[in-house]
Amino acid sequence: MDSSTHLCIIDTMDWTHIILTLESNGMTRDQIAEEIGCSRSMINALALGQRGKRLSYEIGAGLKSLFDRHENSRHAA
Repeated sequence: MDSSTHLCIIDTMDWTHIILTLESNGMTRDQIAEEIGCSRSMINALALGQRGKRLSYEIGAGLKSLFDRHENSRHAA
């Protein structure tokens, strides 16, 4: 696998952690869903650990990117 290959492999518990961290930083589940382009029910299911083992790349990458942006802005402040 070369360095240009990107994989989005995150354990179900990590999706829960990402969503709960975003919420603790002031985002609502509606805002998270809107940012990454999915339904609120998907965010709820991920937060509860009911979904996530076979998550689309777009949703996984969107959550990871949103989390990274929030973490970077939090550490820069």
